Amino acid sequence: MKYILNFPYGKHSRINEFPAVYGRVSFTLKTISRYLFSALLALGSVFYTSLCVAEDIDLFVGSAAGNAQVLIIFDNSGSMATIVEADKPPFDSLITYNTQGSISSSRVYWSSGSTPPSSSTSQWFYVSSNNCADSQASLGGQGLYNGSVRGWNPSWWSSRSSWDRLSSRDHPDYVDCQADVLNNDSSNVSRANGFPRNGSSGPFTSSVSNSNTSWSSSNRTLYSANYMNWYHDDNLAPEDRTRLEIAKDVIKDMVLSTTSIDFGLMVFNQGDGSKNGGRLVKKIESMDYNDRVAFNLVVDSLLAENWTPLSETLYESYLYLTGQTVLYGDVDSGGTPGRDTSAELNNKYIIPDEDCGDYVNVILITDGEPTKDEDANSRIESLTGETCAIFNGEKNCLPTLAKYMAADINASNTLDSKSVKVYTVGFQTNQELLETTADEEHGQGSYYYANDTLELAFAFRRVVNEILETPTRFTSPSIATNVFNRTRSLDEAYLASFSPSVYPRWEGNLKKLQIGEKGVLTDKLGALAIDDVSGEIKEDATTFWGNVQDGGEVNKGGAGRVMVEESPLPADRKVFVNTGEGGSLEVFDKDNEALNAELFELGEAGQLDALIDWSIGIDVQDEDRDLDTDEPRPWIMGDPLHSTPISINYGAINGRSEENPDVRILFGTNAGFLHMINSSNGKESWAFMPKKLAKIQPVLYENASVSDHPYGVDGNIGLFMLDEDKDGNVSSGDKVYAYFGLRRGGSAVYGMDITDPDNPKMLWSIDETTSGFSELGQTWSTPIITRVPGHDGWAVIFGAGYDENKDLLDSNGQPAVGTEDSLGRGIYIVDFETGELIWSITPAVNSGTNRALGALTDSVVAPVSRLDSNGDGITDRLYFVDTGANIWRVDMPGNKLPSAGGQWSVFKFAELGGTSVRHDRRFYHRMSILQTKFQNNNYDALVVGSGNRAHPGATLTIDYMFMLKDLEINSSCHGFSAACSSTVPAPVALNDLYNITKNFIQDGVSEQKRQKSLEGLISEKGWRLKLTDKGEKILGTASTVKGTLVFSSFVPGQSKDECSAGIGSQYAYAINLHTGVAVYWGPDDNKSKDDRRRNVKGSGLFGDPGLYYGDESITQLIGLDPDGVIDHDFKLKAHGTYWYED
Repeated sequence: MKYILNFPYGKHSRINEFPAVYGRVSFTLKTISRYLFSALLALGSVFYTSLCVAEDIDLFVGSAAGNAQVLIIFDNSGSMATIVEADKPPFDSLITYNTQGSISSSRVYWSSGSTPPSSSTSQWFYVSSNNCADSQASLGGQGLYNGSVRGWNPSWWSSRSSWDRLSSRDHPDYVDCQADVLNNDSSNVSRANGFPRNGSSGPFTSSVSNSNTSWSSSNRTLYSANYMNWYHDDNLAPEDRTRLEIAKDVIKDMVLSTTSIDFGLMVFNQGDGSKNGGRLVKKIESMDYNDRVAFNLVVDSLLAENWTPLSETLYESYLYLTGQTVLYGDVDSGGTPGRDTSAELNNKYIIPDEDCGDYVNVILITDGEPTKDEDANSRIESLTGETCAIFNGEKNCLPTLAKYMAADINASNTLDSKSVKVYTVGFQTNQELLETTADEEHGQGSYYYANDTLELAFAFRRVVNEILETPTRFTSPSIATNVFNRTRSLDEAYLASFSPSVYPRWEGNLKKLQIGEKGVLTDKLGALAIDDVSGEIKEDATTFWGNVQDGGEVNKGGAGRVMVEESPLPADRKVFVNTGEGGSLEVFDKDNEALNAELFELGEAGQLDALIDWSIGIDVQDEDRDLDTDEPRPWIMGDPLHSTPISINYGAINGRSEENPDVRILFGTNAGFLHMINSSNGKESWAFMPKKLAKIQPVLYENASVSDHPYGVDGNIGLFMLDEDKDGNVSSGDKVYAYFGLRRGGSAVYGMDITDPDNPKMLWSIDETTSGFSELGQTWSTPIITRVPGHDGWAVIFGAGYDENKDLLDSNGQPAVGTEDSLGRGIYIVDFETGELIWSITPAVNSGTNRALGALTDSVVAPVSRLDSNGDGITDRLYFVDTGANIWRVDMPGNKLPSAGGQWSVFKFAELGGTSVRHDRRFYHRMSILQTKFQNNNYDALVVGSGNRAHPGATLTIDYMFMLKDLEINSSCHGFSAACSSTVPAPVALNDLYNITKNFIQDGVSEQKRQKSLEGLISEKGWRLKLTDKGEKILGTASTVKGTLVFSSFVPGQSKDECSAGIGSQYAYAINLHTGVAVYWGPDDNKSKDDRRRNVKGSGLFGDPGLYYGDESITQLIGLDPDGVIDHDFKLKAHGTYWYED
């Protein structure tokens, strides 16, 4: 790849319980590219890894177990003494600069971007408010500090007081930083010592283990007033610098800030006489802070005084990386700095430690063409068996050697599994030689050309980005149902893809494949789309909506490509925002006066128009550097990280037919938008941005807060379809409504009328400020739509949300034992069209619309499970699970609401967690309910698996798949009042469940042993299956077909010898619902416990199994690998009017 870097900015410049009554759900594959990094901050800052809170994106941006390795070849030739013009002298903290604008010495200023704010900015807080001890020296010396910083935001509802990201609307009384927590530094300037803590116990706690602040999307650069005055003073006399001085500073900043990489350094020898090639002056080794400081001292000692032997020095690097005899490394004994003799033994190089990844990376930076660079030519040609090419009239072997090091070095077995990638950076020199050396046919790295300090720094940041990148997959399959035949599926598969970045802006896409019987996926050309070996999408697959081989590449093909290359173009897109009267929809454009600087939390209104245009997809920043700022941005669609796309079959409308219905795809992204896509052509029908998410647009626009990934419309979608005339077509009198939360994007739930697929309407929105909803946390729970006794019309039910308290980690980076939450404790039931509260269960006081439940201390993030036990079309029982591994049963007998005398009750049905790390189980996914009968016993089987979805890499908790028997199969009031007919049973505990892990029912040594085990199972209240691999957990909901329970598990990567934590392994389980014995894999007459599961290729998080209803059978799918396909000789027959899936 070639990158020419320049900057145009100035001088610094996815109904699940009723899925639907008439609806369908999409089959999705989330395909991502992962960067192995923790938190790469801006250049010149310190690099930190969070040990305070957990998010599942840690799998993609998690801390590394080891470091990547980079060898820098630094040009110390004479031309590096060339002067580069500068516009002002460097900042000097010993000088007091003249006051500019309204800058005040009593303030600390901040920015979320790469440059300081204006001199009239409102982005500041008082010096006396700064409790970030880690920032003090840096602000006093360098005048700036970069890190994760938050301010205290007190609330009238004390449990909602929290440490929030800095906003231009507030000047917080207390400001603190993540680094102090990591460094266990409790010293504060403006109040008693302590660490940041959210909630009523905040703002500070004396114990670092009790600090519960999330530092996500908190990266800011702080500036002293003196630095601000220097930056904005255009009258300072210019001070030019040499290329060497500039390159030194860039390298030193990179080494200090990028602690996920261990660096080595080579330089050129003098070049006269026998002093050819280059030498190793700093070997690659594991680096702590002191090692990085020592490295930079060596960089400081470099002089611009030699020739430019590029290929000779790369050849010496080859000898070093393969442990061969020193050639050029000892010929310039007088050179400064001297060679690193600790990298040698008996005149042979010691190969760098090989416990970290597949590649060693070489970055060559030079400011000129090669000179005195012929001595290694014959050696390189002999080594590679190729003749070196001519560049600018001279033979040069740099590309030839780079090709050998990248592709053929493994054949020599000298680097075992490693090879070398070569990156080149031309500083004020743009050479074909450098570009060829780094291209895909040779060094397999990238080439960058930089012309000044900023461009050079950006070039190195881009190289670091690529080095820390590795591919993986994030999957969550589900299958679409034919709206004209409830017993069959349609043949469309949708792939939601995204690619993480060290920057806030993550690219996303939506692609389409075809699905046939037995779950076989094909591309647009009818070719098999899945690689049998890897279980991934083939690179040469051509997905629908395009004509190129786009495979799994995120920024190629799919609806993302259509959005950029086809109509409607950004300026003509239908984009809406709920800024109208009563929250109605209005057009998202510059004419909407409600889209103001305050809504976007902009410090300066001058950026507003450009921000609005950029948000709808116009390339106002000229990202492709073609001087056209009216065209579409190179890529517009954001990442659908957790929002699973749903497909909506509108039937034979808009000129479509039963054979070719109008199907639309609905999903959200973390760019802040909900998208509706037309399945026939991939074109966007419309997009909607909740106004609460306007504040993330500046972060995405700036794209500079490294590692701060903002969240937008990140929740799954509940779909309601009512076909009044039951003809399968959405027509007059029918309804199509969508309901969704934001997950980590915020505390809000939205209802939208999408009956007209091209013209959405807002039904309602609810957030934590809405009366009766103060318990609402982050809205993770997918809304379900059903009927409840006593309420006219339909109701929407959702969990009260997630409390970030459950994100806390201990000092070892493992989840801290869960404590009581202060938000999200309960469920809400609201009217489907008005959002009016019908009833809730929370710890709040009893009322006609709330059942007070003080025993409920853990947040509820999973979708609520519903049951119509008597088949009258009205839900009379609910179950919900919480993040403390508890199961709650809600009975709704009769035909009245509680406010009208209905006797509804709630009690804890099971308690399956504990107070130690080993037993700190959590439920994040919906529990399945199956009305069944076994050994003449009728019961409702409750199936749920435990696993920490917020921190899937955790390894210390023992998780299980559970099946509990609820023998009370009718709804009745339990102990709520004297009128209740049933007593409250004791909660089912772990030991009340039969342990089927060893599978004695099937594996018993004798028939007597097997029968005794079966009798033991029958007598217990259910079973538990221990997940035996270290860290194995359930991250989805199980599905059951013909008595076969299918689910997936995730085992985090174990990476003592890798550079990353690794995504991990996936397993598909197929067991008998009642007994847990193996039923699918293994020999027919001799199955064992090992036949209960099978490893499924294809990395990522598969989640819920997909269900495909074929003409002859039902197929359950986990991932795309054929090993994850469970096909049943069984099919549905149509009965009655309604169809639903649990």
